[in-house]
Amino acid sequence: MKTSQNERLRNRAMKGNMKGALKAVASARTLDEANSLLPKAISMLDQATQSSVIHKNAAARQKSKLYALVASLKG
Repeated sequence: MKTSQNERLRNRAMKGNMKGALKAVASARTLDEANSLLPKAISMLDQATQSSVIHKNAAARQKSKLYALVASLKG
């Protein structure tokens, strides 16, 4: 396989895992569940940013949305 194909497959896999982690936090019913899933999702966003799969501002925007979502579960 060519390098570009390998990179494309790696990027798709990373993006898919990242989206799954984000959806898991978004579908959390309780604050405890969301708090336990949040570090994994943040880590996935950071890894995707470091690998240049997503832009750093896109990762920051997603993190902000996640924190706001978890904060809304408190109230």
